[in-house]
Amino acid sequence: MNAICKIDTNSLAPMSTRTRTVVTYLDGKIKSETWRMGNKLYRRDGPTHQKWYHNGQIKSEIWYKNNRQHRPDAPAHQEWYSTAQINQNLDITWHLFLNVAFIYIN
Repeated sequence: MNAICKIDTNSLAPMSTRTRTVVTYLDGKIKSETWRMGNKLYRRDGPTHQKWYHNGQIKSEIWYKNNRQHRPDAPAHQEWYSTAQINQNLDITWHLFLNVAFIYIN
């Protein structure tokens, strides 16, 4: 079986437990990282969800507080091109329904 990534997570954590899920490329480089407190997307000291290009360049970061996008001092969602330039044309609408985020990109 050919795999494109490896996932390391603890999905059966109690509500008060902080967990980190890491998805890696086959060569071990980090592809994405997600933080949760219990079953909610949450991280107090940094972005809750991050993705990287295979070359190590940051691709996107999203900040959550209690399962909702939140960042008081900057955009809660940012994306970069593989050239390290920030994507200024990002127009995203988020809808939260039954704790699932649906993303619409224009």
